[in-house]
Order: sequence, then C-alpha cells, then structure tokens
Amino acid sequence: MSNAATQQTRLHRLKTSVNDEEKAAIEACALQVGMSVSAYLRVVGLGYSPPARIDRVQVAELAKVNADLGRLGGLLKAWLVQHPDIRQPMGDMRPAVRRALHAIELTQVDIRQGMERVVATLGRAA
Repeated sequence: MSNAATQQTRLHRLKTSVNDEEKAAIEACALQVGMSVSAYLRVVGLGYSPPARIDRVQVAELAKVNADLGRLGGLLKAWLVQHPDIRQPMGDMRPAVRRALHAIELTQVDIRQGMERVVATLGRAA
C-alpha cells in the first residue's frame, strides 16, 4: 500500500456476508498477524500479504534453549577438567566432547543472531 493511501481518510465502507465459520476464521487470521479485522481484510483484499506477527513468548523460549545449551556446555567443560586422563575402551572421548562443545557454541551463536533479528523486527513493528 502506498503511504499516501494510508494517510487518506477512508470514506467508504464495503460490506460482505459471511457465515459463522468464515467470520471465526477471518477473526483468527487477523488475530494471528496482530491486525484488526478491518485492516486485515483491507490488506488481503488489496493483494498484499499481512505482516507476520512475532510472538515474544517464542523469543523467550529460544532464550531458554540458549541458556540450556550454555549449561550443557559448562557441564561438558567441567567433565573434561575433572577427568583429564579419562579413556574409554573405544578410545579417548575428549575429541568427541570437544566437537560437541564446538557444535553447542555454534548453535548458541545461531540462536542469538536469530533472536536479535526477531527482536529488531519487533522493534520496527511496534
């Protein structure tokens, strides 16, 4: 939608008939994207896709996963320090644990970057 169109006073009303199921579905869609029913129908009717609504609860859940990964990494590091000479019948486990630690750290970086993008989007949408 052009900026000029959004700044104009809207003078006309359009009416449409829907059944109960359609009404509920439209209201649910509008709620999912954080828009009023009117705004949602206007955007969709003009051929635009409504903006996705980013749920702050999902961002908090990602933060919890990130913290859990940090704790797991800490436990693995503590295990390496406390058992420097540990050897299993199949060989030294330290290289595998170090690879796991590296994978955890890379995943944490990905999660943080994703959360930063989401939070930045939330800031622009507010």
